[in-house]
Amino acid sequence: MIGKQRGWCVYKSILVILITIVGAIFVYTIVMKEDLSSTLKINEGITKSKSFSITSNSTDIETSVKGTVFIKEFDRTIEKIQIVSYIEIDPNDWGGVAFYIPKHLNIKNIVSSYPETEYETTSDDYIAIFKSAKLEHEWSAFIEIGKDSSYESAIGGSGMVVIDLIPDKKSTNQLESFNFLVGIGSDEENGIKILHPDVIEIPISIMID
Repeated sequence: MIGKQRGWCVYKSILVILITIVGAIFVYTIVMKEDLSSTLKINEGITKSKSFSITSNSTDIETSVKGTVFIKEFDRTIEKIQIVSYIEIDPNDWGGVAFYIPKHLNIKNIVSSYPETEYETTSDDYIAIFKSAKLEHEWSAFIEIGKDSSYESAIGGSGMVVIDLIPDKKSTNQLESFNFLVGIGSDEENGIKILHPDVIEIPISIMID
């Protein structure tokens, strides 16, 4: 009889411990979900986005860019502009892709996976940045990706390109309306090399109260 009582006491103790552990796990899971839901934010600060797409229709090569421009604001002031795009450059295209950045915007960071080929290459080798020193120019800089300066066939390939831009603080109030320009491809007519025969303009209009 005493053995049965001891066995029952041990059983109850184990049962209480198991219930306590399960309860603690349940409470921890709920708390973690609440913490994640309170800290995880989607599209925080994004007030505007605009998609764009361009293909090299004027030539026989197959180069294309498809992407979206995201505008992030804080306290009704532009904080950051991000261009997220997927590019494909034809192996016979020496011109590649170029992004023209409007004045009053500065390049903060560029992330690229191009060319994503079987060859051992570094993405940095296929990106060139040129900046304008003259304030009266429409473009403050332009970014070339996959261009072969020897005007020969490039390696070709595809990849993601993310460009982060920040406004010139002295010119923030001048960014109510501006344009991006994307040029792609290459061609030749009568022995004359033509860079980026296909171009798309991406107008951005922002209403600032």
